[in-house]
Amino acid sequence: MDAVASMNFNLTARDVSGQRRFTVRNVRGDTTIQELIHGLAPRMGLPAHDAGGMPQSFHAFLERDGRHLRALETVADTLRESDEIVLHPDVQAGSGAPGIA
Repeated sequence: MDAVASMNFNLTARDVSGQRRFTVRNVRGDTTIQELIHGLAPRMGLPAHDAGGMPQSFHAFLERDGRHLRALETVADTLRESDEIVLHPDVQAGSGAPGIA
């Protein structure tokens, strides 16, 4: 087994409002950020759909580094033990209703 895969991490995730906080234990080091978010969002009670009924996706922000994490980064390469990530809704500019002329 790869050393990175065998590493486990404990971390905290919260929503952007700070009202929802979830402690995650024993996350495998080879878990991608995308996989982590996919598992966390429903467990934190985050909405599966946006206000327009479209599927809602989220991205993770690591305040310690002041950056958004890329989906394919791994937990072991990105996070430290006891880090906190913030899940933000992914908002695509220009994806709303057409503008008024």
